[in-house]
Amino acid sequence: MSISSPTPEDRVRLGSEVLRSRATQCPHCGSSVLHAVPGRTTAEEIRTFARLAGWPEVERDGWVHPGCYCAKGCFGVMAEYGPVPSSLFLVSAGHRRLEVILRVKELFGVSLSEARKWVDGGEIQLMKLREKEECESMGAMFESLGATVRIGF
Repeated sequence: MSISSPTPEDRVRLGSEVLRSRATQCPHCGSSVLHAVPGRTTAEEIRTFARLAGWPEVERDGWVHPGCYCAKGCFGVMAEYGPVPSSLFLVSAGHRRLEVILRVKELFGVSLSEARKWVDGGEIQLMKLREKEECESMGAMFESLGATVRIGF
């Protein structure tokens, strides 16, 4: 395991991987990971993790924004869980990564660097089937998670 702090790009990738895999330990540092899921994660589980992570406000309140978090701060992923599981697709850009990044930039009207973060971090929400099919034709692969994910640190 690496002991250096992950770069911002590594944090995005790491958070995305942990959310998808539902890992209970951080692949970077080996610390505990909290998956805070509404209706499933108890206030006591959140408080226990908050004590470990050194988050006094979260420990006091017994609440953290839904998502997954590393106790040592290697990543933090906030998730908005919704009733439509097909609303989020985590993408693997495939062999035509640059074309997918440019198309995401165009589709969402974001900067090139933001589009690159979204593609490399796997955090693209595509609501229209046509857009999904277009990106898939460039080699992108999608997976539905049932949550709209935002990366936050």
